[in-house]
Amino acid sequence: MESPSDDLRKSTEELLAELHELSVSGASPTNPAFNTLLGLRAMRKFACVLTVLGRQADEQTRRIVKLTWGLFWVTLLLAIIAAGQIAIMLVEHFGKAH
Repeated sequence: MESPSDDLRKSTEELLAELHELSVSGASPTNPAFNTLLGLRAMRKFACVLTVLGRQADEQTRRIVKLTWGLFWVTLLLAIIAAGQIAIMLVEHFGKAH
């Protein structure tokens, strides 16, 4: 029997395929203990799927936060450049008018 740490190293697709295999492998109509063990294995696989998806979501969220900060700094830099250009235009415009 595989350990949960082995399952956490697998991709989501692999875990879902194993979960599907567990569901179609068939339950025993005469052995409730087998059904219970099968259910527990399926529940463990599903918990691993949720854990893997949660880790992937966390990684994507961190990437989006970094990109958002990058966009903020680029926007701030462009605003400073625009303010400098406006200041230069105003100095030239009012310097020629007088």
